Amino acid sequence: MKTRRTDIEGMRALAVGLVVLNHAGVPWLSGGYIGVDVFFVISGFLITQLLINEAGERNSIDLRHFWARRARRILPMSILVTLTTVIAGLFMLEPGKIRELSAVGLGALGFCANIVLFFRTSDYLSGVTAPSPLRHFWSLAVEEQFYLLWPLVIVGLFAVRSRLGKKVGKLLIWVLVVSIIYVTCRLFVWLSVDGPIVNSYSWFRPLIDRNISPERLAFYSPLTRSWEFVAGVGVALAVRSTLVTKLRTIGSAFWLVGAVTAGIAVRLATITPGYEHGTDTATNTTATMLVVLGTSLILLGGEFGPLVSRVLIVKPLTIIGDWSYSVYLWHWPIWVLLITTFNRGREVTATAFLLSMAFGFAQFRWIEKPIRD
Repeated sequence: MKTRRTDIEGMRALAVGLVVLNHAGVPWLSGGYIGVDVFFVISGFLITQLLINEAGERNSIDLRHFWARRARRILPMSILVTLTTVIAGLFMLEPGKIRELSAVGLGALGFCANIVLFFRTSDYLSGVTAPSPLRHFWSLAVEEQFYLLWPLVIVGLFAVRSRLGKKVGKLLIWVLVVSIIYVTCRLFVWLSVDGPIVNSYSWFRPLIDRNISPERLAFYSPLTRSWEFVAGVGVALAVRSTLVTKLRTIGSAFWLVGAVTAGIAVRLATITPGYEHGTDTATNTTATMLVVLGTSLILLGGEFGPLVSRVLIVKPLTIIGDWSYSVYLWHWPIWVLLITTFNRGREVTATAFLLSMAFGFAQFRWIEKPIRD
């Protein structure tokens, strides 16, 4: 079993590139927002591998140590970006936006920005006024909520397996994984596509009264996003399966099919921007499902097909992959603050892109990497 997948750094680079270029308004990548979904699948895969490896080596999982490592990996950088953005916003934003920035900033510090955004009605990419410079923290909040809860599930599953036996335990784990993917994906699609129908149900009325639409619930809720993480969990379990191991000779085929599927997903989200979109979010559910499937197949194929994975381990991609977390943190506040202060144009877009890369590199080099190491 591989200890480190260098190709995953390349996947991260492409994912953050999709998101940054989409937010910069590149017309031929308006579907690049689904790069966030790529990160979700990768997170589910890597965290599950880490937990399973620890359980195999120590016959137990130290949850406090796991959470401490996650906090050390994520908190210092997110706190720095949040505080810097709030201070800059006080000087660069109009009063109405400062109030939203303060609310989302508090949510970002507590990794519950997605919960705060349940109650916000403005578009993610508002065409009238600039959105909150910290709105992108919703995805980090969802990830942290997954990191908090999924290790508990893993510990519980190992305890059940020790009682019921290995075969029954494996069956139970797979039933749980498949069930979570199916149920939460169906919920995500239903709330996203059939929002007006959901609004007519009396049981949803309390949420409507609190200004929470079905589409926004689907977009920001950790429940409706959990299937994406658990898809990565399924891959982490599959690469240890005897049946899948026997298919290692066609690993390259998995990888290629996954790459084509992910490419189709980006294209679909780009050419059909209004298809299956909610009223106040930007999610194409078909494209989301395709990119999750494609990412899963790339992860699976990359485990057994190192030849095709070489396209993802070229130096520029792995370097940007290392910077991806810091670049993601910085790119959105830089972009929003610049377009709020200056007229949107090529010069502003280019400046935002260069500053995002520069700040991302600096934070990785002098803060993230020293703390991580």
